[in-house]
This record gives sequence, structure tokens and C-alpha cells, in this order.
Amino acid sequence: MDRLCNSSNRNLRFPRLIAHRGLSNAMPENTLPAFAAAIALGAHEIEFDLRVSKDGELVVCHDHTVDRTSNGSGEIAALLWHEVKKLDAGTWKSEIWKNIRFSKFEDIFKHFAHRSIFNIHVKSESDNGQAFEKQHMEQLISLIKQYNCEDWCYIAGDSDILQLAIAVDEKIERCCLAGCLDYTIVDRAIEYQCGKLQFLKPYYNAEMIQKAHQHGITCNMFWADDPEEAAIFLEEGIDSVLTNRLNLLVDLF
Repeated sequence: MDRLCNSSNRNLRFPRLIAHRGLSNAMPENTLPAFAAAIALGAHEIEFDLRVSKDGELVVCHDHTVDRTSNGSGEIAALLWHEVKKLDAGTWKSEIWKNIRFSKFEDIFKHFAHRSIFNIHVKSESDNGQAFEKQHMEQLISLIKQYNCEDWCYIAGDSDILQLAIAVDEKIERCCLAGCLDYTIVDRAIEYQCGKLQFLKPYYNAEMIQKAHQHGITCNMFWADDPEEAAIFLEEGIDSVLTNRLNLLVDLF
């Protein structure tokens, strides 16, 4: 339970608790207040999602559209950043969060650099076919370096994202999501020389955890909101657990 992490993620110890989209059960997900609350409550890492706007800005949002989490509509890939940033991204959760806004990737650094490890889930797909491309990865990694956060960030994604990260800077830490639905994720993580992987329950077993550890790969688990379930994951050897209810799990870590 007390394994030291790789030097590339500071000298924090395992196990770790990862705030999935921030304190997302209580607050508007993927917003600055949700991240601030999670860090204040003791999250070791914050997880968030990135997409690209029509004018090439890196936007923090899980869905490919703004429909579910704002008062607007449309694909992020078809919207300009100035159109996205004026939307209300809080009222959908509760009226008390009215006028909470979407953020750009750089906003996360401005507020939280060196205060939490960033689990950066890069989304590549879009209904209109616009993909996360090499210039976007270059922009992402450039910002990580600009804020001296190489030791505080890792890029999580499927095969195309991992390949882009390797092509731009093979030293950047990567977390494998490829193969999370067919039990091949450990082999894929080895293939892409990832320091981390993220299991999706229930697509894992003890042999997979052991093999990952034998190759120096730490294992995230998506997800647990129940303390008893999280405790089971830790007993099985999982290194980090993603949660939407960080306040319920923090005492385990």
C-alpha cells in the first residue's frame, strides 16, 4: 500500500485518490471550482478531459458537445472558444452554480500548477471527424513545459493519443486506456511504453495487475464511489482509484 511512485510523479506515495472531473458528484464537473474543492479535500490527482475547439483551443470538457453541461448546444469542434467561454456551465448541476464557465487547459495550470498531479484524458473523437492532431499535442506538451509541470502531469488516451504523445515527446508520461474493454490493456501499455494504465471495471484480474507491476506500470481503476469497493481495489493491488465522491473515500488514503 505504501509503494513509492516513479520520480516522474514526484515522491508522493501510493495508494492515491483521483478526483474524477474534480468533485464531480457535488459540483459542475470539469470546472475550476470542482478542481479546487477536490484539491482542498485532499485529492492526490485531478482527472479532466480535453477537447479542441474550432479555433484550436484546448477546452476542458468530457462530452463532444456542450449540450449536457451548459445552456448552449453544438460540438466543441464546431464552436470558437469565445463562443464556448460565454456559456453557463454550472446551472445544469444546480442554480447555485449559475455562471460557472468552461475552462481552457492553461487555466488549470494558472490555478493549480504544482498543487496536484494532473491526469489529462485527451479525447480524440468528434462526430464531425475532427481529430486531436499533432499540433494540438504539441500545444498541450508545450504548456506542460511552460509551467514546469513535466513531473506533475500524465497524458491518458487511446492508441492514437499515445502515439501522438510519443511522436511529440517520448519522455512525457503516458497512461494507457487502449484495450480497456478487451483485457489487452496491459499488453498495450507495454507496447506504448506507458508508466501507467487505467483499468475499467470489471475488465481486469489479479494476473493483469501483477503483470503490470512486473513491468513497472502503476494501475489506476475507474472507478469507485463506495468506500468498501475502493478498499477491495486497494487490497487487490490497485495503485490509484478514480472517484466522483472524493469526500467519501478520502479517509482510506
